Amino acid sequence: MSQLLRLLFVFAILLGNTPAIASAQSNHSLEWGVEVGDEMIYFIQKKTMDESFGGMFGDYAPFLTEVDEGQKVIARVTHLDTIPDQINSTYDIPSSNCTLIRANDSTVIMEGMQMIVTLSGDWSLRTQLANFTDSDDMDMTLIDTEEEWGTVMSASFLIGIFRVNFNWDMRYFKINGSMSKMGIYVEFGTVMMDILFVKWTPGLETPDTILPIENVLVGVGVSISVAALVVILYKDRKSRVPV
Repeated sequence: MSQLLRLLFVFAILLGNTPAIASAQSNHSLEWGVEVGDEMIYFIQKKTMDESFGGMFGDYAPFLTEVDEGQKVIARVTHLDTIPDQINSTYDIPSSNCTLIRANDSTVIMEGMQMIVTLSGDWSLRTQLANFTDSDDMDMTLIDTEEEWGTVMSASFLIGIFRVNFNWDMRYFKINGSMSKMGIYVEFGTVMMDILFVKWTPGLETPDTILPIENVLVGVGVSISVAALVVILYKDRKSRVPV
């Protein structure tokens, strides 16, 4: 498969442009586990970011650039779509919106973030709609435990002479559909980003007091595409490195 087709495949997977069809369900049990006005606290548990990422991600995901490791973010639910009686494909999944507020100074850093809250209740249907399948380009692992549901997507391929490695780990709490963990790791040549954004629990006050993930029950995000990141990095790198 050509490099372009590889990149397009990753782009389609991460943006969910290819719906998976499920049999019609008139009595699904999907529901919102939160209400408009609810607030949840998140935490930048780990942040390693090459300087070149700063200017690139200001518009895509400002909380990645405007929140430091160890700082908390308040996610306030501002909108929940009406849930339809029948949900037969990924296109039918209603959306949620959250506003992200930096906790230390109450600065609004992002509005309309759709990946903090998802529908809960019928996780078997969510799995069926998600259509988790591996390919030559992407490894996809379903996370389905008593507490969490989500996916880990990883890939490694070449763009030009540069090796791209990335891993996207997105998980939600089954109890209410709120995001428990978002981990993004991207390595492009010598450029790297390693972010871990988790639901805050007591004991996560500073990076020095980080508890093992399995001990605090933290397990997808930010409205960005890793594929878009790869394209941006490739263009930036190509402009700086002779071919």
